[in-house]
Amino acid sequence: MEVKLRHGPEQWPVKIEEISQDTLKITLPQNDQGIAPGQFAVFYKDGYCIGSGVID
Repeated sequence: MEVKLRHGPEQWPVKIEEISQDTLKITLPQNDQGIAPGQFAVFYKDGYCIGSGVID
């Protein structure tokens, strides 16, 4: 699975950990200092959008 942050073209492979029923922890392979609360993360698998969420 990959995630796209903000409006840039990059998609990053992610590690996903369920924290609670409505909260996931997403870990990127490297730091991205431009991530801020309120932005969206959009998730892709095999080139298809499978969901999104607001960064908290």
